[in-house]
Amino acid sequence: MKNRSLCILWILSVVALGAMASGCSSAKTTKAPQVNITAVGALSASVTSVNNLSTLAFRPGGGRIDFVLGNTGDADLVIQKVEQTSTNNKMSVLPNLAGLSWPRTVNAGDFKSTDPTVFKMAIHFVPGANPEETPTTLKIYTNDNSLPGGVFTFSVVPEERIPELVVNPPNYVFLNASSTTSDTVDIVLSNGGTEALALGGIDFLTASSAYSIIGVRPLRDTIVDPTDSGAGNDPVTLTVEYRPFEPPDDNQLVIQWGKVAETGVSCTGDSTCTNDQGLCGKAGKTCPYRCGNGHCMCANDEDCAAYECEEGAPCEYVCLTGVCRIPQKSFIELSGKSQAGQLKVEYADRLVGCVDFTQVLETGASCTKLVQLSNVAEGLVKLQRPTTRISVGTENPYSVKWYRMGASQPEACGAVTGTELSENQFGLTQQNGPVNVAVTYTAPEKTAPIGELVISYSSPFAGEEVVSLCGGTKRGELEVAPPISAPMVMFAPEPSRKATKTVILMNKGNDTLELRDFVASPMYPGTDPECFRVVNPPTGADLLMPPGALMPLTVEFDGTLIEVDENSDAIVLNGILYINYYDLLLGGDAQQKVNLIGWVNVKDVTLPVADPGTVVGAKAGSPLLLDGSASTGGTFTIDPISGYTWFISSKPATSKIFTNPGPGPAALTVIPDVQGAYEFKLVVFSYDSDSGLSFFSDESVLGVQVAP
Repeated sequence: MKNRSLCILWILSVVALGAMASGCSSAKTTKAPQVNITAVGALSASVTSVNNLSTLAFRPGGGRIDFVLGNTGDADLVIQKVEQTSTNNKMSVLPNLAGLSWPRTVNAGDFKSTDPTVFKMAIHFVPGANPEETPTTLKIYTNDNSLPGGVFTFSVVPEERIPELVVNPPNYVFLNASSTTSDTVDIVLSNGGTEALALGGIDFLTASSAYSIIGVRPLRDTIVDPTDSGAGNDPVTLTVEYRPFEPPDDNQLVIQWGKVAETGVSCTGDSTCTNDQGLCGKAGKTCPYRCGNGHCMCANDEDCAAYECEEGAPCEYVCLTGVCRIPQKSFIELSGKSQAGQLKVEYADRLVGCVDFTQVLETGASCTKLVQLSNVAEGLVKLQRPTTRISVGTENPYSVKWYRMGASQPEACGAVTGTELSENQFGLTQQNGPVNVAVTYTAPEKTAPIGELVISYSSPFAGEEVVSLCGGTKRGELEVAPPISAPMVMFAPEPSRKATKTVILMNKGNDTLELRDFVASPMYPGTDPECFRVVNPPTGADLLMPPGALMPLTVEFDGTLIEVDENSDAIVLNGILYINYYDLLLGGDAQQKVNLIGWVNVKDVTLPVADPGTVVGAKAGSPLLLDGSASTGGTFTIDPISGYTWFISSKPATSKIFTNPGPGPAALTVIPDVQGAYEFKLVVFSYDSDSGLSFFSDESVLGVQVAP
């Protein structure tokens, strides 16, 4: 190849890798089960559904809580077994789990108590004279792959006022460590309950050279008060360091904790404690309690274990806040491996193409809308606090806050209810998301600018997602499909040695977009041949695009202008498509560029072929599945994560949708908003991992007739 082609080979490799890390918004089509558990009865607070790793509490006086284990997924749920890992002696689980046969199957969609295949059970609690704090914990082993290991865990405790250890992040994947540089994470231990908790032992489940706790480690019996209680015992931060040992290094950080408790026995000497039958009534056992600070309390774990357990037998009893007991345990999954997460950005106005505030026109009026950030892969996405930006020199009418999982917006455009994130960074996993970003728009007195919500992240490579923000002003806004972030690649095969591709322009704004002209040229005019041109570009009145309109541009690469012979290698030519238009916000001319790449004299490679499939029965307002999985890769395999690019090329005049997600998997779900004829285009690429080259198909067209 010529020297100029070597540069573009590197560019194509980067594009392919970047594409593999993007494509977050495409829909998945694989059927899967989903655990759904509901609970009714003697609960301290009613719940809509039981969450994984949650703790439920009985109301005062105890009673019975009934559970229905159902399946809200679209594939059968297999319950391999239900295991009781912790038992409160005042509680009984019905039916007796030991007498049941496993596995059991819950049919897809069966989740109501009246559905035939759901699994029902109950926990009955009768409080005694001596309260017992131990939770009853159940682990349900299933084939639900959205759960870690397929295991759904929940606990039931006897008291309404309970502590709840909240660990953030609840799990962590170290991605930035190397053989010479460690990676660290701050794990914050807070109390999301209603009662103070005390921390016990903190250590790793498995001794490992890869993990250590650095800095200050909290002492045994460190108190953590409920969040926002104002009691003064603030959350505790642990710094965990990871140094690669034998990646992937998997481990668990185990945190023992429990409610702040006392024996309730006052004393003036040790004999009061040793003679108390409630504390020390076991014959032949040495009393673990001594008198301290006016009441009986244990001193160490060894004395508690010797009193509560048989010699030589496994024993979980420890001395926590002066009481011998089995503590609760929280497990933080740790993994040292370079496994990326995948950020997915969703918002209600996606069909419009921006978070739409165009109806907020009165000066000073405000509206808040939510953008939801999810992680749809097993790794970690490190989020930076989202920001907004507009053109320089204009007062910014947009502001942003972000909230932990569970935030909601009871009223359209109204206030958001939830726990606001104060951190500037957040480790987003599948378990602690989605994170809700609240964007507030306050209509200014004069022109409202188009803005952008900027979401910076790393997973593990740095990236940026940008969501357009449309203020209440009239302005045309240009968007280009396929996305201008990736080059348009054209292979010109023999004998014609010509190729064409389509660029779609859309006016995403709410006023007429005034286009100037279009120029396609080589990147080095005067040096390289003029192989690129726009075929029959629009002129005159056709350059005025009303809101929502599409404009297709056909770009041709003419490889006959490049001299080759039988000894020539493949030749790559770089070009640029210039799209010139008038930007009302800037008050002047503006320009967008699309990178063009033309290939000629490609030998011994069969290019991939895009197959957009067929669609029947499409209806306005209903999800429409575009599936390009029948496409073929030719010499090389189509990348399953980012090898498919869908975009819309024609639609009814009144439609507002603009499908332009960028490279992603084969399937994409869209929602046509009005009836009529739609046209979608598909381009695929195959990837040679040895050379790092990507080979792009021609466009294939799918016509869809949408009924009312």
